[in-house]
Amino acid sequence: MSAGFDALLGGDVEIVAVNPDVVVADSALAETVESLLAGLNSPPVDRVVLLVPECPSSSLLQEAVEAGVRGFVVRDGPIDETLRAIRAVHAGLPWFDSSVAHRLLRLIADRRQGGGWSAFKDDPFTPREREVVECLAEGMSNTEIAARMSMAQRTVKYHVSHVLAKLGARDRAHAVALAYGSGFRAVRSGAGARP
Repeated sequence: MSAGFDALLGGDVEIVAVNPDVVVADSALAETVESLLAGLNSPPVDRVVLLVPECPSSSLLQEAVEAGVRGFVVRDGPIDETLRAIRAVHAGLPWFDSSVAHRLLRLIADRRQGGGWSAFKDDPFTPREREVVECLAEGMSNTEIAARMSMAQRTVKYHVSHVLAKLGARDRAHAVALAYGSGFRAVRSGAGARP
């Protein structure tokens, strides 16, 4: 990673900060995320960008999300992606590499098998948008969402675009990852819910 920063910044550069605004930490440097984060005196955990392998384990992601980490970047990914993550986390926003977002979708689906979910803190969504996020978490297409929710595809596109805008998400997978990372929990109720 430092080689990438050296190349980006133009050569022999040492990156050291006594009180950094954002920390980029490699998940391979410790046995657990908890022990890695314990070694950081500052900044707060929500200002950490965690470098993860291309296919991070569900347990690694779950531990990091539960610890409050808000930035996830693939270790060997493009340096531009890491810089975008640093900027987003510095601005107080979560950041998920797309492959991490896909793994989080799988984690969400696995959790859904285990029972009910609680409500989202400071919920920015309308009830219909919450249903759309649940459908997105299941990997449903607009056609499938329209059928489940008994609405036109045009209306589904409208709701999906509002969800993306409210979360500042790049795409559908990123929206689900951001919602989950912010505490979203699906509430299975109403006529559109599956048994």
